[in-house]
Amino acid sequence: MLISDKWFRRLGVPLIGIAAYYLQWIMAAFDPEPFNFTTLLYLTLLMVSLYEGNRKIIRYFQVRQASIAHFRRRLARQFFWTILYSLACVNLFYGLFKWYAVVVWGAPDGLTLYHLGYANSLGLILAVVVNSIQLMLYFTNSWQEERLAKEQLQKENLKSQLTAVKQQINPHFLFNSFNVLAELIDIDPQKAKKFVAHFSEIYHYVLNSRDLDVTTLQEELQFLDSFLYLLKQRYTSGLMVELEIDEASKKYWIPPMVLQLLLENAIKHNIISRNEPLQVEIKTEGDWLLVRNNLQLRENKAVESTKTGLQNIQTRYQALSDLQPVITCNSNFFEVKLPLLQVDFH
Repeated sequence: MLISDKWFRRLGVPLIGIAAYYLQWIMAAFDPEPFNFTTLLYLTLLMVSLYEGNRKIIRYFQVRQASIAHFRRRLARQFFWTILYSLACVNLFYGLFKWYAVVVWGAPDGLTLYHLGYANSLGLILAVVVNSIQLMLYFTNSWQEERLAKEQLQKENLKSQLTAVKQQINPHFLFNSFNVLAELIDIDPQKAKKFVAHFSEIYHYVLNSRDLDVTTLQEELQFLDSFLYLLKQRYTSGLMVELEIDEASKKYWIPPMVLQLLLENAIKHNIISRNEPLQVEIKTEGDWLLVRNNLQLRENKAVESTKTGLQNIQTRYQALSDLQPVITCNSNFFEVKLPLLQVDFH
């Protein structure tokens, strides 16, 4: 919950005005004056005007120069303008009060430089007080907002991880894989054993990575090798995957299962056949991992994209880095560039 100065504005500032009146009354004990409601009202209105005006100036600079890079410049400017406003406000109120006392009351001009100096001192002090209060609120609320944002991001990350686990090996993939396995058992028992071995490696990777935020590119590629073996048994020459991975990039990090999600996404939305093979290219380009496939979209509306897989990947990257995947789509190909994270997460 963010902190507000609402009650200080309503009660604290008027009380400061009342305190200022009695302070100067006490300070003049050697020559005490009778209680004067107009003077009390004047000081209270002055305090309110000083606080509200300074507050608006500070809020203006906080909005116009919100970046932390401009913090010092903003602080200097807001101090300059709040002090200038405070002095102008004090002297305006002083002039009005003096005019009211002489013209309306018909009183002799009893306001001296002492009173003017006292009023300007109050203005300067209040300018510093307002700046201090607003700075305290600014830093406290900024910390609070950052903490709430991190908590929200953690919740979204946990939710996305749960979604990722649900999508990692979907029921259609299981169903198709078991059908292929059943056929291989009758046709080629040795190939069926190899199929089961790769299938086991896939599930081993899923179980090991489900609680991890990141994995190395090398580990992800090892998983991809088993995953592609299963896909090849089903789609044969209808699926062509080309890998071009720089050896040095294999030590970098990516969220687990993202390549599987992108491959399934490509298979889901495109025609796959021997005459029209789906061509997938996976390669490194500097600090990025590029996954691109040719477009030969199915006409079946049942596979209309919900973009859930892509949103899942983007959310997981958001929890890890300022870098985000770059998605490009045109009439010829669909491409996703994944940032390779170079921070040691161990």
